Amino acid sequence: MSVNERSFQRLLRWYPRRWRRDHGRILLSTLLDAAEHDGRETPTGAERIAAAVHGTAARLGRRFAVVASAIAVLCAVAGGVLWVLASGITGWTLTALTGVSAVSAALALLAALRTRGLIGDGCTLIAAVAGVVALVLNSLTAVSWILGFDEADAGIPVTGIAALWLPLAIGAWIAGAIAIGIIVDGVFRGTRLQPVPRIALSALVGVISAPLSGLTLFAPYGSAIAAMGVSVIAVLPQKRGATAIPAPRPVERQVMERSPGSHAGTRRRLLSTACLLAWIATAAGILGVVYAFTGSQWSAGATDTTVAMGQGMTILFLSAVPLIAAIGLVLTARPRHVGRLHIWGPLTLFVAALGGLFFWYIDGASSGDVTPAFFVGTAAFGAGIGWWIIPRVRLPRTSARMLGAFAGLIVAASGLLFAVIMLSFAVPILAFIVAIRSLPGRAIPAAPPSVTDATADA
Repeated sequence: MSVNERSFQRLLRWYPRRWRRDHGRILLSTLLDAAEHDGRETPTGAERIAAAVHGTAARLGRRFAVVASAIAVLCAVAGGVLWVLASGITGWTLTALTGVSAVSAALALLAALRTRGLIGDGCTLIAAVAGVVALVLNSLTAVSWILGFDEADAGIPVTGIAALWLPLAIGAWIAGAIAIGIIVDGVFRGTRLQPVPRIALSALVGVISAPLSGLTLFAPYGSAIAAMGVSVIAVLPQKRGATAIPAPRPVERQVMERSPGSHAGTRRRLLSTACLLAWIATAAGILGVVYAFTGSQWSAGATDTTVAMGQGMTILFLSAVPLIAAIGLVLTARPRHVGRLHIWGPLTLFVAALGGLFFWYIDGASSGDVTPAFFVGTAAFGAGIGWWIIPRVRLPRTSARMLGAFAGLIVAASGLLFAVIMLSFAVPILAFIVAIRSLPGRAIPAAPPSVTDATADA
């Protein structure tokens, strides 16, 4: 009896192209040998199911996790940007963007866990289906609640989808508990728990955490933050012996490590300049705070308390510039810090962000309008945060860059620059601390030569 090779080749279509290129011939040869041994012409039902399950799950690999994480972050960022730019944007649009972000983050998490061998292929697919169903029902529950509230507030009988919020919520809860329970059970498989208590504990965790997880993923930027962490997990080395790529060792750092005494004078000059700039920032910051709260009583330019507050804020923004410069000099004087480019580059972007706030307060803050200066400031602030993170986290280079890029996008689109406005009142306090810590009498200990350098010198 001849084997129908084409019917077995069709099973390989379940697998992604790269997998077929690397492993397709081996799998096909194994299937054909088994069929010839059993005297069969076509695949068995079990082989068809196995190919469908494992082939579909194979598509949820590392690349899928990274792409899905990026989609989650970008959708959340797009929702935040549209919320600011288009005041007339409908709730349906924001719900759709949030839903896509949440679903992408959940699928990215499952793909990352599968890639690292924490959950099997079958469990991955079941959890993916249950998770998507839970998130869709969760979104419909929110829509049902809003419509029902509006109809009840208007005195209209609650009908249609508006009356189904409770069944939708229960369905989302059950589906979410199933998805989370499968994930937790996969994580617990590596422990000494017996099957019965392990499944019971996983189910309990799923029931308790399902509502909280649903609210977190649908909260503003909750899914984006989750996806950011998932993307880092997805690209981490899978070998236990793999280590993170160390931070770059600039030439000036190596020289200072080998002969710290020759650069003592340079460090003292850097600290002296930083101390002077910090005292300037302290004085200017105190002036800005005093002006913001009392300027309307003694300044001719402050016609009322609102104008005085705005002018005081602009003084605080300007006073933060010498503070940032002082921080940069202090960090430059430390021999064990990263290279100067990774110090002054982000700090320059932070100064640009302050410039955006400065011109925004002059132009559109009083009217509440969002001006181009504010968008420039938010973009610079996000880029500065991302740049600051990348060379400082002890992760592989790809993971660090991805984490920095996602963090910068989230910060830029989430309006966290508004927090800088409130933190500006802390400028004189921070500047005073920097001034005291950078007094010329305070010495920064030099780093001893590393073992590698000592070996090289020997």
